[in-house]
Amino acid sequence: ADDLLKTMARHGTATVGALSGYGFDATGELKILRALRARKKKPLDIVSILFVMSQPSESEEAGGDYQPLWAGEELLRCVKRRKLAAVAQVRCGTGGISRPDAESFMGLARSLRFAIRLEMSPQHEPGLVDAAMNMQALSITATGPLRKSEIELFSFSSTFAILLPALLSHTESPGYARQLIDDGGLIALGSGVSPETGGTASMQAVVQLACERLGLSVAEAISATTINAAWALGVGTRTGSLEHGKLAYLILLNASDYREIPLLAGTNLTYLMMKRGVVVFKEDFPGWPPEG
Repeated sequence: ADDLLKTMARHGTATVGALSGYGFDATGELKILRALRARKKKPLDIVSILFVMSQPSESEEAGGDYQPLWAGEELLRCVKRRKLAAVAQVRCGTGGISRPDAESFMGLARSLRFAIRLEMSPQHEPGLVDAAMNMQALSITATGPLRKSEIELFSFSSTFAILLPALLSHTESPGYARQLIDDGGLIALGSGVSPETGGTASMQAVVQLACERLGLSVAEAISATTINAAWALGVGTRTGSLEHGKLAYLILLNASDYREIPLLAGTNLTYLMMKRGVVVFKEDFPGWPPEG
C-alpha cells in the first residue's frame, strides 16, 4: 500500500478513492477497511469505499441453489459504526452481482446514510442506470460504452459518470464520452488501477489517454480529473480546485502550459506536490550531474 501511495504521490495525486472488495467476506472486508483507515492522511487523503463484487458460492458454481448476498445490513452497520467508510459501491453486470442484489444493497446502504456508487460491466441490464439515479447515486462507473438512453439520463442528473480511459479498448468507439459532455452530463475520470485490470497510477496519463481515446480537450480532461473527480468522491467541498477556504493541495508541473500535458505521454511532469501547505514530494536529483 505504501509503495502504491508513493507512486501516486510522485505523479501528483493528493486524494485517493480506495475500494475494498477483495476480502470476499465480511471479516476480510473489515480488515481491508481498517488498513485503509490506518494510512489515511499519511500523507495522502484516502476516501475508503466498501466495494461489493461478485462472490459466487460453491453451490452456485456447481449449479446449486441461489445463495443470498453476504454483504448485508450487519456489515454495513458495522462499517458505519466503526467509521471505516462513508461510501458503498457495488459492481453489477457480467462479473458482478445480480441486479436485484445490487438494488437491494444500494437501497440498504442509502437508508443507512452511505453515499452510494455503482460500477457497471459492459454487459449490464437496461434500466440499471435509472435505478441507481433514483437512489441518488453519487457516481456510476462505466467500464464500457453507454447506451443512448443512458446518456440521456445523465444529462438530467447530478450523478457523475466515471470513465476509465486507461482500460478502454482501442476497438471501442469513444463517442459516448463526447456525447455525455455535449448533452450536459457530468463526467469524472478515474485511473482504474486494480489487481484485476492494471490501469495506471498516474492521473497525468489519464489526462493524456482521455484526450487521445475519448476525444476530450485538455481543459475538459483536467477538470474531470480534479474538481469533478473530487465531487464524484464526495469531497468536492474541501478539495479538487484552488479556492479560498479549501485545503492547500497544489501540484506544480514541469510544463510551461497545461496544453503540453498530452504531448509528453508516459512522462511524469510532477515537480512538486503539496498537501495542506506541506510539501509531500519534490523532484530531486542529488549528485547529478556529478561535480568536478
